[in-house]
Amino acid sequence: MARHRRRLLAGTLAILLVPTMASAQDAELEQRLDDQADARDQAERDLAEVTVAESDAQRRLRETQQALDAAEAELAERELALADARARLERAGEELTSARHRAEQAHARYQRAARVLERTEVELSEQRTQLEGRIRAAFKYGQVSFAEALSGVHDIADFLNSSTYVGRVMDNDRILVERVLELLDQAANDRAAADGLREAADAEAVAAAAAEAVAAAAADEVAAAAEQQRAKTAEVAERRTEQQAALEGLREDRVSIEGHLAGLDAESARIEAQLAEIARQQAEEAERLFQEELRRQEEERKREEEERRRREEEERKRREEAEARGQEPEPAPLPVEPEPEPEREVDRGSGPWLRPVVGRMTSPFGPRWGRNHNGVDLAGGVGANVVASQGGLVVYVVAGCHPTSSWGCGGGFGNYVMVAHPGGMATVSAHLSTVAVSVGQNVTAGQSLGQVGNSGNSYGSHLHFEIRDGGVPQNPCGYITC
Repeated sequence: MARHRRRLLAGTLAILLVPTMASAQDAELEQRLDDQADARDQAERDLAEVTVAESDAQRRLRETQQALDAAEAELAERELALADARARLERAGEELTSARHRAEQAHARYQRAARVLERTEVELSEQRTQLEGRIRAAFKYGQVSFAEALSGVHDIADFLNSSTYVGRVMDNDRILVERVLELLDQAANDRAAADGLREAADAEAVAAAAAEAVAAAAADEVAAAAEQQRAKTAEVAERRTEQQAALEGLREDRVSIEGHLAGLDAESARIEAQLAEIARQQAEEAERLFQEELRRQEEERKREEEERRRREEEERKRREEAEARGQEPEPAPLPVEPEPEPEREVDRGSGPWLRPVVGRMTSPFGPRWGRNHNGVDLAGGVGANVVASQGGLVVYVVAGCHPTSSWGCGGGFGNYVMVAHPGGMATVSAHLSTVAVSVGQNVTAGQSLGQVGNSGNSYGSHLHFEIRDGGVPQNPCGYITC
């Protein structure tokens, strides 16, 4: 029966170890799932940043579009003003051309008037010469006193109009005097008219030239303002084009990140489905092993029962034969218990769990960086000894990572050791620099598993220590002193 109990205990222990040993098979999947969660957290942060940047870019683009609309409206007004100024300049040019044409005509009329005046002055000179001859003749013959004739006279007109002279000239000279007076008036009028035409034409031309200059200056000023506005509008339009391109880039980034997130979700779902399938297979395997153990135990029980009945039958026959011979039956020999099978050296976990390394806790179990930290981080320098917290069986080992520089190696755990303990428990010691055990090796509590390192996804030398119950992470501080 003792043998039966030992076998029952061994079979039960094997069944309880199935989830833990199987967890070694999916440890990489769980690490990949954690990596997927980390990547998804980072992608969500990137998406949030890109979304904020996209919103800000849209706001800046709207503001730039408003500025561009205002600039284009201002440019349209300035273009209209420029067109009006150019129209005024064109009209001023036409007016200047017309004024210059009128000035040319006035100068032509002045030239004609000057020629008429010249002829009039020639005739006047001839008439004056003839009249002077007549006057001298009159004086010569005593008809008129020369002193009286010149008394109070300023020019030839006064002389000719003087009552003294007129009263004394001869009748046949009156026509000559009247013609001289007429020529004098005509010459004065022609000279004044010609001077007036010339001055008016020159003034009109000067005014037209001044108006054209003002219009040209105004047109230049409006053209300069319009050119500045065109440059400003082009600058705003270029800025809008750049911002539109930046916004399109952010939109592409957002779509890319959203696609990446969708891919991560799909991959996470696939890994979770794979883990669920592994868990189902593990459960089926555990049930199969349990049923096999039950059948084996039942067969063992039957064999022992048959052996017991065989021995009882032999004892009964031996007694009957002894009684038939009239002899006292000898006592039956005690059954020989088979030597117990050597059991593997396993610490059953009695007493407290040992602390795997000396050093303070630097990071606790629980939420960290947007996901769950499935163990605790314990400080330790590279080379510090790491021991088993409980006795058990080494079921998984990674030992090929660089001791201090191997990002991503071992699924991010770097060098690590997984030990299965009784009751479906397991421990993981990660980020080691060296490993001192191998798969299938039995270890006792306090036995060295390796040394502290900085392998895998680690930012400094330390020990990442996990305790799992049936593959589910537990807070190590409920088992060791933190």
